[in-house]
Amino acid sequence: MMKKFVKYLILTICCIAAFNLGAQDVDIEYKVKAGFIYKFLYFVEFPGDIHENEIKICILGANPFDDLFDKITGKKIEQNVVVVKNIESLDITDPQKQCQLLFLSNRSEFDLQKILSLISDKPVLTVTEVNSRDFNDSMINFYTKNNKLSFSINRKTAENVGIKFRSKLLRLAENTGGDKNAQ
Repeated sequence: MMKKFVKYLILTICCIAAFNLGAQDVDIEYKVKAGFIYKFLYFVEFPGDIHENEIKICILGANPFDDLFDKITGKKIEQNVVVVKNIESLDITDPQKQCQLLFLSNRSEFDLQKILSLISDKPVLTVTEVNSRDFNDSMINFYTKNNKLSFSINRKTAENVGIKFRSKLLRLAENTGGDKNAQ
């Protein structure tokens, strides 16, 4: 009787573990994206002074990261403290509320094109996750290619607002132009 119970217990644990592994795929994807987003800040130059020596990472709408950014909140990049905020609306008129990096999830209920056009003249690094290598409306876009997470960079859009990417980051990106034909 005890042997059957142990076998049943082991089988149950294995099934639960297998189920959890399938559920972790999304979690792993967002862990990788969170790591990239944080590291992007080391390879981006923003124009002028950063307000109150804070680098604000804002996640608009649905937050697919849960608490993944908790570990980097308060860390410093150069002399600037990283602050991560979940926001439900975008206030582009108040400099104290302005983000240096804005992440727009494909899970968000907001109109991506509308948000990007609202801040197109602001020095806000826009990061999206539209599953297309050729999506050129944001500055950085995550997409999947051959089951591998990749990202493209639109230098032209970034340079129009004074944001510059360091060459190390540009070498990692798939597409670093501003048009669909760039390689």
